[in-house]
Amino acid sequence: METPEKGLPPLKRKQQRENRLTVIIMGKLGKKVRSFEISRRVIFWATLFLIVYIPASIIVINRYIDLRAIHLIETQRANHLQEQVTESKKRLFVSRERIAFLEKYIQSIENQKQTKKSAGESKQEVARVKAAAPSPAVSYKAPKQAETKQEPGPIVSIDDMVIKKEGSTVEVDFRLVNLKGGDNAVGGYIHIIGKSAEPDASMLWTFPHEKLVEGVPENYRRGQLFLIQRFKPVKGRLGPVSDTQFPSSVHVLVYDQSGNLLLRQKFEVPHDS
Repeated sequence: METPEKGLPPLKRKQQRENRLTVIIMGKLGKKVRSFEISRRVIFWATLFLIVYIPASIIVINRYIDLRAIHLIETQRANHLQEQVTESKKRLFVSRERIAFLEKYIQSIENQKQTKKSAGESKQEVARVKAAAPSPAVSYKAPKQAETKQEPGPIVSIDDMVIKKEGSTVEVDFRLVNLKGGDNAVGGYIHIIGKSAEPDASMLWTFPHEKLVEGVPENYRRGQLFLIQRFKPVKGRLGPVSDTQFPSSVHVLVYDQSGNLLLRQKFEVPHDS
């Protein structure tokens, strides 16, 4: 007796290998063939990851480029503002010095007016006393003594003078010292003049650049501004110069705010400078 299963076709079972892809790598003819299997799920998730990753990367890179450009622009603006602040501080310092000079000048004018007024009142009082006093029977005239006028001493001086050639210019460095002492500040203007020793040479160098009239600046107020309590380092530059046209002496002129010459000093330029 035959079994009931005999003669029936065998049942087909789904194999796990159908869910995998086989990748075959072939070289030249006769070489070994290599193959490996990849799960379809791995391919699916990898493809999905790339689809998401590529647009996200493009967005991030574009955002980085935009932020970098903005950063560069803001850095340039900050540097420009810093330069403006520095320039404003320099102008403010110069303005304060000029205001200090004006205040001192106004104060000196007021003191002079007050002195003249006091002298006038004293003369009027003396005249009134003389008119009221009785005439003496015998007049006696005391011998007139010679008046001694004391010359004022120097107000400023120059120390640590250094003169050297740098390229096509001559640099002049020194310290301007206040000799008045105490809390008395001195302010004014500095002119530096370089002269040639040749008798037929008319080469002159000035710092700051200013026209000279009979060897002195035409406008003393165009000199380098200064205000010192004790001392002030001063740096000047004369030029351009050459080996044939070179100053043999340097003259420093110091004026106060009223135009009075406080100091005029000459310095010989060393030949090896």
